[in-house]
Amino acid sequence: MDVHLEPWSESALGLLRRINTPRMRHYVGGPESEEELLARHRRYLAMPETGRGCMFAVLLGDEMVGSIAYHQRDWQEERIYETGWNVLPPYQGRGIAAAAGTALIAVVREAAGQPDRPRHLHAFPSVENAPSNALCNRLGFTLLGACDFEYPVGSGTLMHSNDWRLDLADSAPPSRGHGETR
Repeated sequence: MDVHLEPWSESALGLLRRINTPRMRHYVGGPESEEELLARHRRYLAMPETGRGCMFAVLLGDEMVGSIAYHQRDWQEERIYETGWNVLPPYQGRGIAAAAGTALIAVVREAAGQPDRPRHLHAFPSVENAPSNALCNRLGFTLLGACDFEYPVGSGTLMHSNDWRLDLADSAPPSRGHGETR
């Protein structure tokens, strides 16, 4: 399966609009307005300039089928990397998210090897989002337990999430899945 990551670009705005549906945004507060969506797109484009993370389009061959990201944030008095992902409904259940997650973990491990970078990668899927929780397990994350998690940051909106953590110093590959970045 030819799954790879491509840094976010202007051409990914169409993908962001395809993700912005009630079904895709069910666990994260629902669809956003066009203004909110454009602001999100601008933030994604600017992420690499900060040196604190990156948003990627997930490609299957040449087709954008999802997104995945990592970025730094503070969590429970620790600086961490956070990740999150989306795969469009027609492509779900094919191992694409696992391949993208494996590729992203490799990217984040490389970033984490630099001085003053976080040691842990966390994912915070809703406790009700069984596929994302299963993916965290498949990728080798450890479930730390349920928590209330502010999403988006600064919104004051709390999600009841699971806190999954991956130690980036542990170089053991996930049990399944593979991918590459481009």
